Parts: sequence; structure tokens; C-alpha cells
Amino acid sequence: MPRVPILMYHRIAPLPAGTTVPNHYVHPARFRRHVTALAKTGHTAVSTAQVLAAFNGGPGLPAKPVVFTFDDGYAHWAQDVVPVLAAQGWPGTLFIVSGLLGGHNDWDNRNGDVREPLMSAAEVVAADRAGMEIGGHSVTHARLPNLNDDDLRSELTRCRETLEALVGHEVRSFCYPYGAVDRRVRDAAEQAGYVCATTVAKGLNDSQTDRMLWRRINVRRDTSTPVLFWKLMRERLRSTAR
Repeated sequence: MPRVPILMYHRIAPLPAGTTVPNHYVHPARFRRHVTALAKTGHTAVSTAQVLAAFNGGPGLPAKPVVFTFDDGYAHWAQDVVPVLAAQGWPGTLFIVSGLLGGHNDWDNRNGDVREPLMSAAEVVAADRAGMEIGGHSVTHARLPNLNDDDLRSELTRCRETLEALVGHEVRSFCYPYGAVDRRVRDAAEQAGYVCATTVAKGLNDSQTDRMLWRRINVRRDTSTPVLFWKLMRERLRSTAR
């Protein structure tokens, strides 16, 4: 079974003046080139649910699987991510901050970043209906290791319950805000009903990788298509050498 790369994107939008996180922006045209190039080279996008099923002995994966994940739930995904992937017949996993639907990226605003609108409830439902996979990203984008047990449980459970009520089916995947996770947080996410979760650790994933600590490949503003393929090759070589 192939080792699976999980790509991590944030904002698919032109770079605005004044942002404190310029590397979070990938221009929509560049993103479209990523999708086109991956398709032309025989890659196939799959969901985290498909990966988990394959790792558990279910249906196998295509020869060159890749997972697209997107953190934070930005409104521009409705125009610049969902239609692009749907036109290819591919899923993407959208990690949503459930308590800020239709709001803004308050967690970054507090640190001086520009305001970016977040997906509304209707946009999340439309993305789900278009074939995207909806995942949890906490209620408020909290730094989970800093929370006490009750608040941690609330951030995890309420997020899942809100999103499940919205889309009308189970929400099984989670992404740790800021990539901040320790053993207590990892176990709490599992206990809250998630069956897989992504981190910001680099690397590929196979059936031996902790399903609550899946690794990803960071796609940044300067990740051109050749650089994206270089990152994929680098991680394949690293995983072979382990």
C-alpha cells in the first residue's frame, strides 16, 4: 500500500497588504496549477475517510493517492477551492472552526493580522454536498494543550456535534489548531469521537502511523508546482530511508 501524503493549505487567495502570515496565502491560480499538475501525473485525491478505511483493511487506495486539507474555514474556499476540486471529481478535507461560522479569523486578528471572513453555515453545507469532507478544528481555534480538561472536552465535542448537526452525518476527522498537540490532547480528541487527526509534523503516512497524529506537507505561498513535487519526492525518500 502506498504511503499517503497529506497536503496542508490555509488561505487560497491573493496576498493582502498588512498580513502577519504571508506564507499562509497560496494564490488561486497557483492552487489550480497544483491540482492540474497532480492530475496529469497520475495522482488521485482521496479523503481522510478513504485513507483510514484502507489502512484498516478496507478498499485499497489508488497508486498515487494524495489528500488535500485546508485549515480554518475561510470563505474564499467556496469560490477558489471547492469548485476546483469538484470539477476534478476530487474531495478536499475542510477543517472548520465551528464557533465562528460566518465570522472572522479572530485568533489571528488578536495578533494584528488582517480580517478574513470565514465560511457561513450554508457554505459549509454546500461544500459537503459538493463532495468535500468536513472536519473539526475546535470551537474557537483554541490552543488545546493550554486548556483544562473540561474546556478541552468542550472545544472538541461541541465542534463535532455542531458540524454533524449542520451537515447531517458524522464528522470523523480533526485538525489540531496551531498544530498544538500532546498526549492528553491526542487522547481527548479520540475520546470526543474523532477517528483520525492531522498535525503539522512533516512526513507521509501509512497504517503504522498513529491515526490521531497524521503528518502533513505544508504548502506555502512560495510553493510553486516544481517545489510541490520536490516536497512530495523528499518525503517519499525520507520515508523509505526510515
